[in-house]
Amino acid sequence: MMEVTSVSDHIVDALRAKGFCVFEATGPDDKKNDFTLESLDEFTTCASELGMRVIFMETQELDEDEFFYEDGFIGVSGDDDDDDDGSIGVDLRSIDGKLRRFEQYIGQCLMVRLTGCFGGASISFFQPAEWLASFEEMRDRARHKAQESSQEAEERLEEERRKNVERLLAMISQLSNSDGFKDAFSSGRPTQGAIVAYIRTTIEGAEELPSGVLRTAANQLRDRLLLKR
Repeated sequence: MMEVTSVSDHIVDALRAKGFCVFEATGPDDKKNDFTLESLDEFTTCASELGMRVIFMETQELDEDEFFYEDGFIGVSGDDDDDDDGSIGVDLRSIDGKLRRFEQYIGQCLMVRLTGCFGGASISFFQPAEWLASFEEMRDRARHKAQESSQEAEERLEEERRKNVERLLAMISQLSNSDGFKDAFSSGRPTQGAIVAYIRTTIEGAEELPSGVLRTAANQLRDRLLLKR
């Protein structure tokens, strides 16, 4: 297979040698009537038989962002001082160090796609770099591991939140035995809002509770207070 550093030049030279004009642009968006050919020779032969003279060539380069996993990853971010491209997420090279061997290809062409149009249809040919399949397989395995780590982190965070809610509710429940709480609401029928305000000023972290949970806890406190009178 062709070297990655010359894949696009090789294809352009081959097309021009056969009389085609090559423009770097994407082909038509509608792929319903597109027929993909398996080789460059098959593509040029078909294009010649169909009377095509203009070929569109789309190229794609390997970007630094391809080495990062971002979606849903918790607690990991790129270093602002070292990460000039602004990537945020986990560096997949920290999961599989073998990915570093592909750093030499950053900025190089990883694929070429040719398209020739005729009438309302088109033919196309796709040429990947020889290393692309290996890179994608290794990168996808690392992404899967990163995704698993993200899910585990989310589960741990959710468990911590649940325990924190339980801890705060237990502290709120104990207020019914507190002399301070009894003195604050020694007469009349306290409103839900007053008890919520008292909880927030008395229990550190109570503001983190969902408002519905906090209101329910306040109602339960009020009911216990009124039963003890």
